[in-house]
Amino acid sequence: MMTSREFRRLVVAVSSGYAAADKRVDAGNREEFLRHGKWALGVLKRYFHDTDRNIERWLQGEKCVFIGAVTKAPTEIQIGNDLDAFFYFMQLLQNAERGQGTG
Repeated sequence: MMTSREFRRLVVAVSSGYAAADKRVDAGNREEFLRHGKWALGVLKRYFHDTDRNIERWLQGEKCVFIGAVTKAPTEIQIGNDLDAFFYFMQLLQNAERGQGTG
């Protein structure tokens, strides 16, 4: 199980990779930030099976998507700039996918 601390570290790495892609990072370090950010995004996507791009959506300030277990209808949710709330949202999605219920 991924801890909140591990999640935070990986999200910061991805965010730094985005900053490097936008050229907001020193040119000498840009490639390293891009490489590490891409790696961290891959780790998060694989761990949470993020087929709906919620990690990328959240980092870009977009609404995240929750697919109802019964209705299969997508619901967009604005989480805001709260990393802990996003962590628990991703855990909720993971538990729902595993059939462990949502509460």
